[in-house]
Amino acid sequence: MSMPTAEERRFVDHLVAFTLPSTRDGRAALAALRRGLGKPPGTAAEMFPFVAEYAPDGTNWNSDRFYLVASLFGSHPVNWDYDGKDDCRSNLGASLRRANRESGGVEAALVSLLNSSQDELADRLRHSVALCAAAQPAPVPVDWAQLLHDLRWWDSPRRDAHRRWATAFWRPRNQSEDETDTKTEE
Repeated sequence: MSMPTAEERRFVDHLVAFTLPSTRDGRAALAALRRGLGKPPGTAAEMFPFVAEYAPDGTNWNSDRFYLVASLFGSHPVNWDYDGKDDCRSNLGASLRRANRESGGVEAALVSLLNSSQDELADRLRHSVALCAAAQPAPVPVDWAQLLHDLRWWDSPRRDAHRRWATAFWRPRNQSEDETDTKTEE
């Protein structure tokens, strides 16, 4: 599995810091990040103080993906704890699998997302992240660093991230998932 870079992890750590009780004005920062939702990445001026230092220079996809992920994080600031293992369960496909298990109706959204071009991606990601946030009985975390990394080559012909997300979503259930489901039902 292709893992996030140190730069990508550092950016997500910066975002996660806004959720800590000790962070002054964290709620205001998250609100500023949410202002980017529904707008082309990198066009909401309120986001600049929180993203510009970390995003690569330029007005290209490599920079836009930082703004896109930051706006999505602002809407659902629940990060999947990274355990350092090379594990496909920490990508967006895995989060959607968990959201589907808890709430259902997610498969069509994932198929639409996997068929998205870069131009369609922001809206479809916003919908997918909203499904994770609305999952019951609890919101499903997203591995934001992995998402940021996966978006880097979204339109590549190999579609590696697409396949990893699909594998994480549709792979056969394992025993530990069955045990987790049994404990949840009790």
